[in-house]
Amino acid sequence: MAAVDEKSMVPTVLVGVGGTGHEVLSRVRRLVEETYGSLANFPLISFLVIDTDKEYKVSSSVAAGSAFKDHEKYWASVSGRQVRDMMSNMQNYPWIERWFPTELERNISAIEAGAGQIRGCGRFAFFCNYHGIQKAFERSCDRIKGHENYMLDRYGIKVVTSGINVFVIGSLSGGTGSGMLIDIGYCINHWLKGQGSPMVTAIAPLPAAFATINVGDRVLANGYAAMMELSYFSDYRTEYLAQYSASLLDEVRSNRAPFDFTYLVGTKNGDSEFTLDQIRELISQNIFLDLTSDFAPHKRSIRDNIKGAWAQADPGGRGYPKNFMSFGLSTIEIPIAQIRTSLSNRLAADFVSWWLNESVLLPPQTFELVQNDILKRMRLTDMELLTDLGAAGDKSYVAEISSFVNSIRSEITRENLLQCTQQGVMGVAGTEKGKILQFGEFLQEKVEEYRANHLRELSPDERLHGDFLQKMYDNRNRIIQQGRQAL
Repeated sequence: MAAVDEKSMVPTVLVGVGGTGHEVLSRVRRLVEETYGSLANFPLISFLVIDTDKEYKVSSSVAAGSAFKDHEKYWASVSGRQVRDMMSNMQNYPWIERWFPTELERNISAIEAGAGQIRGCGRFAFFCNYHGIQKAFERSCDRIKGHENYMLDRYGIKVVTSGINVFVIGSLSGGTGSGMLIDIGYCINHWLKGQGSPMVTAIAPLPAAFATINVGDRVLANGYAAMMELSYFSDYRTEYLAQYSASLLDEVRSNRAPFDFTYLVGTKNGDSEFTLDQIRELISQNIFLDLTSDFAPHKRSIRDNIKGAWAQADPGGRGYPKNFMSFGLSTIEIPIAQIRTSLSNRLAADFVSWWLNESVLLPPQTFELVQNDILKRMRLTDMELLTDLGAAGDKSYVAEISSFVNSIRSEITRENLLQCTQQGVMGVAGTEKGKILQFGEFLQEKVEEYRANHLRELSPDERLHGDFLQKMYDNRNRIIQQGRQAL
């Protein structure tokens, strides 16, 4: 197994196909914004939503991040006029005619508000919008390039430049995702030829995820057909061949599977059964962790080893494709907000009980009692809090900084950094050549070095901040712990 030494991240494009893709990508967007503050603070990820329904709305605005911008969406529509022209002159479109279901020729209408759970309509929309989707995808790839220095300087993270990751998320059970998924996988690999070592992964919920919602009777049929096709094309002895226009430049031919890895996500884990919203969240969390977690480099290493094992010939003959997997996700959550609320309520109840106890003589000056006795004894008054937060072991940060300033002064004196060669009345017209010319640069370098070593706070992770800030965090935590013990 390859060694994994340091945390690294791979630039990633997320392609959401149909409603399911839209839902999952919106949740990944929320996770990025919650963790990094904004999408601009994490430029290694880009989004592309492809749908035949322009008006699709996410099911939960609370679970979603900010709205997708126009350049992050592609509406794969086919107008009624375009449909009528192609159905009447199908001989002019042989690259579509060779696969288009004849039973749809008289029933297909404009594809502008979804594919109507008809896989053939979803694939037809992809063929009609091939070049537009290709350009949108290429722009998505461009947005994640060239951010190596930014990620290293801001987060101390190395960016892998040998390739990109692409996640394609869609349903197997509807019309848009089920109809487009395989073609999109092959086309993405075709578009990325010559660009390092890309990895294209598909993630799709199994049809059972949609069993409890009223989405028509084609869910199982579409899912069955899509999985049969995935299995067929994932066999290395099967050749995929499609042409997306009259030009042979738009021919895609491959003996590979459409995806390097295909994850099929079920609704049960043996003990529990998950809702569709829970599955969407599960997929989005998995993608986000695959991109950003400390475990991600190790996970990529394991996948490389698995992929190598898959490439070996099956000793039993033709066999079944082996590149289908699934995943689970387990979390440990500490409900800090609920715990804090519960303790606050208990404290308030104790105070009320104390105030209502007639046998207890209340002090005449409650505020002074709390301020001068209780808080002072716990070192929680304003001045003591500031003093403790600013403490650096046995002295304050003011003393630390004063020590730094004094060391600069000593170096200036020792090295004669304020030396001037032109002094007095006679030197006014001369050219200055002394060390003072470099003094500004010297001072700026010292300040920047001090800030980088001691006051660094660019990362959202407090553990990566400078040592002065680390000491302040330790002081803060110590004060909080003392306050809790006193209570």
